[in-house]
Amino acid sequence: MKKMLIFLLLIVTLFATITTATEYPVLTGYVNDNANLMNSGEELILKELIERIEKNTTVEIAVVTVQTTNGQARVEYANRLGDQNGVGKKATDNGVVILYSLENEKGGAIATGRGIESILNDAKVSRIGRASRHYFDEDNTFKGFETIILEIEKELDPTQKSTNEEVDNILQWFVIIIIAIALLVILIGAIVGVSDSGSGGRRRGGGGNGGSFMTGAYLGSSMNSNSSSFSSFGGFGGGGFGGGGGAF
Repeated sequence: MKKMLIFLLLIVTLFATITTATEYPVLTGYVNDNANLMNSGEELILKELIERIEKNTTVEIAVVTVQTTNGQARVEYANRLGDQNGVGKKATDNGVVILYSLENEKGGAIATGRGIESILNDAKVSRIGRASRHYFDEDNTFKGFETIILEIEKELDPTQKSTNEEVDNILQWFVIIIIAIALLVILIGAIVGVSDSGSGGRRRGGGGNGGSFMTGAYLGSSMNSNSSSFSSFGGFGGGGFGGGGGAF
């Protein structure tokens, strides 16, 4: 009997050691690139997409890259990571964790909070993840995450699909107009240059420094604005996870 008790005690100790061995990173923002797979500009774009979704739907999304899941299955790791960091609103458990791991269990996972599983069920998030997997395999981590986030946004707000298409059309026309204006400015500049040359170069521009100053001031203001926006994370809402999600 004594030997049996000692054996059971060893089993319990071993189990406790295994379950507590995995350490989960503390999430300090919406985008947590612990494996250094993206640049700061790409992280900022993902952050702004996630903030738009939270503003429109209250759903909180965390993007996370890690070197390894320390032996855990990706979906389980993503769920425990989201639960430990409280991703999602406490009252609705509407958090989503999008994970990509480099080493052990290499690949991705999308974990969903308890309160959002009816919209983002396991089959749906698995399909979304698999459709984006080729970007990760091509080392285009940013595009992979961006694609997943936009697909999740469509599921949460079906009207967003048409809105995104409208925005794309507007951007295309905007680019065309900018190019046309640039060509027109170049053409006018060429005509004025010929005119100045013919008149002995008497015309001189005096506003060059002012223009440079204004451009520099604008760029500085824009960078400061982006910097403050990038550091405005106020913490997740305390949501919980129940094990739902899918691997890709």
